[in-house]
Amino acid sequence: MNDARTRHGQDYPTRFSAVDAESLEINRVLRATNASLADALKRCLRAADFWGTYTRYQILRNLEFADGQLPQSELSRQMDVTSGNLSRLLDGLEAEGLIERAQNKLDRRFSYIRLTTEGRALCARLLPTVGQLASQMLEGFSAEEKHLFLELLNRFKKNVDTVYTGVAAQGET
Repeated sequence: MNDARTRHGQDYPTRFSAVDAESLEINRVLRATNASLADALKRCLRAADFWGTYTRYQILRNLEFADGQLPQSELSRQMDVTSGNLSRLLDGLEAEGLIERAQNKLDRRFSYIRLTTEGRALCARLLPTVGQLASQMLEGFSAEEKHLFLELLNRFKKNVDTVYTGVAAQGET
């Protein structure tokens, strides 16, 4: 651990007494792991012959696990994206023939998003492939280690979600 990144992390406590080097290193490794995870997922999606983004995969996955159909508002809520962003993503999936929109006959302001036959066939390839990726990434971990890892990650996420929540973003007042 003599590379420049680690040395910078070790310099922090010397210059700023409230900072511990191990916490900085954990954060660095988590960010690097997140980038590696994104790359592995891209490779996995390509292996299943899907050339879309992870977000587009999430739409298909959410629809598949909802028996092929969801109200657009519910899909937006599940994915935590704005309706405008979701609409643009859906336009692309619809143009590819993977999903279709269906108006609610009782309330035309309300629409459903459905997987097409092609979308279901793609999900039949994608979902098992992504599931295998998840298993492969944790190869060699015991059931107890997986449980502990998940517990620790959930605790870390809870902390991340609560720090600096009262601080306005740059440009906000």
